[in-house]
Parts: sequence; structure tokens; C-alpha cells
Amino acid sequence: MEVGSYIAPDEIHWVSNPGRYGLGTVPDGTQYAVVAGELVRIDLDNGVLRAILRPVTRLLD
Repeated sequence: MEVGSYIAPDEIHWVSNPGRYGLGTVPDGTQYAVVAGELVRIDLDNGVLRAILRPVTRLLD
């Protein structure tokens, strides 16, 4: 997994409560998610990985 790669929908856990992960408002057009144990930001238009933020050990939402 690297920035710029496409992430298949079945690999994504969408973050519904960013505050539980210590995150603020997500930039327009993107959404926070957990993919393969990493907290990431994904482009909503095309499913492309925009940023890898940090590892997570468990889902918080």
C-alpha cells in the first residue's frame, strides 16, 4: 500500500468518528479510513490513497 494507489472498497473500514483517533475535520473530498492496520485518508471520488497517517492496533468506531 502506497500513496497514490487505489484501495478496493472491501479493504476499507471508514472512520465515522475521527475524534476517537485524535483527528480533526477531514479535508474536503477525502475521508479517514483504516486499511490493513493503517489510519489513512482516501479520495472519495476515485478511491485513491492520499495519505498514510499512522498504524492503529484496533478499530475505535
